[in-house]
Amino acid sequence: MHFTGKDQEKHLYQYLEHAIRNRVGSFIVESLPCCIHFVSGTTFAAVRVFRKKIQVTFSLSRKLSSKRIDSFVHMSAHRYLYAVSLQGEDEIDSKLLDWIHEAYDLHATRKAG
Repeated sequence: MHFTGKDQEKHLYQYLEHAIRNRVGSFIVESLPCCIHFVSGTTFAAVRVFRKKIQVTFSLSRKLSSKRIDSFVHMSAHRYLYAVSLQGEDEIDSKLLDWIHEAYDLHATRKAG
């Protein structure tokens, strides 16, 4: 459903999912009508598929400052939701994977707490 007529975006998504699995470990994928969730107890990241790009969102407990961030929402005193658009594999780098790993750890801590 997400990738109909979007072969390049599907390849980019698969590359991202594989990179995240290698970085954070085990999680499940939930495909919803709006997006694809990466879940380890709770959702730690989500992907929306567009023409010519995918957008990954994740939440952290701190404010980031980076030109790579398309948008962010200050959800609560210690929760920020970030969106980063990706058009090529080169954008799936250690910095992005560090942020997603931090989100994974944050949600694992919330789940345990």
